Amino acid sequence: MARHSRSELAQLFDRIDIPFAPVAKPGDLFDDPQLNFDGRMLDIAFPNGARAKIPRLPVEIGDHDLALRRQAPAIGEHTAEILAGLGLAQSEIEALNRRSIVTVGGRE
Repeated sequence: MARHSRSELAQLFDRIDIPFAPVAKPGDLFDDPQLNFDGRMLDIAFPNGARAKIPRLPVEIGDHDLALRRQAPAIGEHTAEILAGLGLAQSEIEALNRRSIVTVGGRE
């Protein structure tokens, strides 16, 4: 077996009608056609520009789409929005940021 490639063995087993499936390594799964079918793997972007794939939740609830709602935020990206939603004035948020109590900013 070791002297044959995976492709050669697949052709041989197919020709002589032996059921088979290659054993995949975890890293192979990100490019697996079945896992990627119909958007089952989600493409995510990190604040540093790196990209990766993660599996969707394997759950269906009616017509509700459990896909990626938004990309992960950069540190501080939504801080001002959240604090304003809690009732803090812009001047209070800026004061907290100056004192390094919170981080305000994020993607540029």
